[in-house]
Amino acid sequence: MNIAKIMWAMISAGLAFGLNVQLRPNFQAAYEREGQSESVEGALALGEPALEIPTTGLRIVVEDQEHMRKQYQLREISLRSQNARGSVPSCELFITLPSAARATPGQPVDPRSMLQLELPVQPLGRLGARASFVQREESAPGRVVTGSWQFTDIRESWDTGSATLQADARVELQVETASGVRMLTGKWTGRVLP
Repeated sequence: MNIAKIMWAMISAGLAFGLNVQLRPNFQAAYEREGQSESVEGALALGEPALEIPTTGLRIVVEDQEHMRKQYQLREISLRSQNARGSVPSCELFITLPSAARATPGQPVDPRSMLQLELPVQPLGRLGARASFVQREESAPGRVVTGSWQFTDIRESWDTGSATLQADARVELQVETASGVRMLTGKWTGRVLP
C-alpha cells in the first residue's frame, strides 16, 4: 500500500464523518426555539449521597420535522435542570413517550394516560443529538446509560389561579462516572407543562 492510498482513505473517512454530522437533523423543540428562560417548576431528588436538582417543568414533546425530504417524528418526555449543562448540579433526561399515549402533533397528550407505567429513560434524546446526563460534581457530566421513570401521581392544582398539572415520579438511573456505572434512585416532583 502506498502513501497516496493511505492519505485518500483518511481524507475519505474524514469527509464521510463530516457529512454525517452535517446532514444529521438538528432538532429543537418549539419551546426551545422561543428562547424564553424557564423558571423552576420542580425538583429531582436523588439519593446516595443526597442531592436535589431544581428543574424546569416536565415537557411532553410531540413534533414532526422534515429534513432532506425525510420525515422525522420526535415523541419524548423532556426534563432538564434550571442550571445549564456544566453547572453543578445539573441534569437533562429524555424519557420514551409510550405508544399508548397516541401522540399527534398539535394535539395535547394527557399525562394521566402514563400513570404507573414504567417508561425507559433514553441515553440519547432529540433524535440522537443530545445525551441524557446527571452532573453531581465539577468533573464531567455522568452519561445516563439506562433508567426508568414512573409517574406515581398526577393531579390538578389551582395554586396559580388556573388549572395546572402537578406530578410525582419515581426515578431510577444508571449513570456512567469516572469510577464506573452507579445506580441512582430518587423522585421528581413538579409541574407538567403543555
